[in-house]
Amino acid sequence: MENQIKKLSTRIIMLLAVVLTIIVQIAFARYVINHRNNAEIKLFEYRIANDEIQLSTESYTGESIEITITAEKNGLEVEYKIGDGEWTTYTGPFSIDQNDTISTRYVSDADDFEGPITTKDVTNIAVAKIGSTTYKTLEEAIAAVPATGVKTTIEMLASTTENVTVPTEKDIVLDLAGNNVAAKSGNSPTIEVNGELNLIDTSDGGNGKVSSSFGVSIEVNNGGEYTQGTNEQTPSVSTTGPQVEGQTNGVLVQSGGTFNFYDGKVIGDTSSAIAGTGDVTTPENYAVVTHMDGAKEVATLSATHEITFDADGGTVSPNTKTVIEGEQYGELPTPTKD
Repeated sequence: MENQIKKLSTRIIMLLAVVLTIIVQIAFARYVINHRNNAEIKLFEYRIANDEIQLSTESYTGESIEITITAEKNGLEVEYKIGDGEWTTYTGPFSIDQNDTISTRYVSDADDFEGPITTKDVTNIAVAKIGSTTYKTLEEAIAAVPATGVKTTIEMLASTTENVTVPTEKDIVLDLAGNNVAAKSGNSPTIEVNGELNLIDTSDGGNGKVSSSFGVSIEVNNGGEYTQGTNEQTPSVSTTGPQVEGQTNGVLVQSGGTFNFYDGKVIGDTSSAIAGTGDVTTPENYAVVTHMDGAKEVATLSATHEITFDADGGTVSPNTKTVIEGEQYGELPTPTKD
């Protein structure tokens, strides 16, 4: 009887060992498709985690993004594909320059094994947006603006290096949102204005900038109208942003062009901050003032005041003078006694 009990106990222990082995194997099993036997076995799925597909940056950028897949399992390879492309064996980080979907999976040729697919959408290769639609370049965003004169706002999502043109019949509000637009070459201004452009910066710091290290930053051609800032009903002028800086002129206003200078500053690194023979307008009771910052000329706005002279029974001519706040009055008229 005792021997029978021992034999039974031994069998139970052996059975438990077998069950335990099966459980361990299942715990490490994957979604297996056996093509040869046309059999499908679904056990615990080994899926690549979404956070194992890593981007070199999660911020908006106009540059390429490097993709790194950190998933690793003994005996298995990792495959990926971009959009509807072909599956490729992952051997190290790769780059993409357009928004797309990255698909990944584990595979094993020896076992006819294909694991479940994990996807990750890359949506941050963009520097600008109109509404909820993003664009890789500012040029693409400008091209999407209707040529009907309808005012359209482009919001910058990241800084960009390119030369662009605002065509005739396009009316654009460009919100720098704290970002920079820098010239890519000196063959043309950073922004050439043939239509209408209103440059603003709604970021807290208001430190976005349009610049050129080659020459003119913004050129306003005949028939073009460039507005920097906002002309409120009760003027509230910022002297910090938006900023426009050119290696020669910050803003060049050609004959027949108009520059409405309402906010911010304009800088000319080696020449006049504002140049040309076109029209320059300012808010009511404000004037353009310039000062030197080293070799650079900086143009901002300052309030104007009209002073009336009281000759106290005599005469004075002229009897009024407009002065600029913070600037010297200049020569004053001399009153005479009657």
